[in-house]
Amino acid sequence: MSVSAAVLTALLAAGAQRLDPIETRSRAFAIWLGLRYDRPALPPELIPLAHSIAEEVRRRQGRVVAARVRDVLMLFDESTEPIRYSLFAVLEEERDEELVREWLAGIASRVPPEMGIGDQFEAATAERISLQLIEQSYAADVTQLTWRPSEPEPTGAE
Repeated sequence: MSVSAAVLTALLAAGAQRLDPIETRSRAFAIWLGLRYDRPALPPELIPLAHSIAEEVRRRQGRVVAARVRDVLMLFDESTEPIRYSLFAVLEEERDEELVREWLAGIASRVPPEMGIGDQFEAATAERISLQLIEQSYAADVTQLTWRPSEPEPTGAE
């Protein structure tokens, strides 16, 4: 279902109360939608594995290597049992590739193997990351994996 801008404008003109999301939640939602643009939603059966990977990425964020990584992307191969996944790091500097590949392998080593097996770890600058990878992958950031139905909250409901 969608509502056109004309309908919203007419409702406001007729005195309908406007409910704006809290600015930070609105921005977070816009970023999440942008990351999901033209990508399938994360299948429900992959959510536990994706959360496990994302939690390991988050735990390692304070490390020196993590500061060299702009984003970590995940790809899943559901045709195998257990599921196989690949991790890709988007880097600021090309010289960090090997160090960051090892960092990604360390993340995968902490994910329970019964959930999934990490089998490919790549790192490259944004210029070398393909559009196909971006369209098919998921951000390894727990705030970007799913969107809870109750959010964004209306203004004043903090």
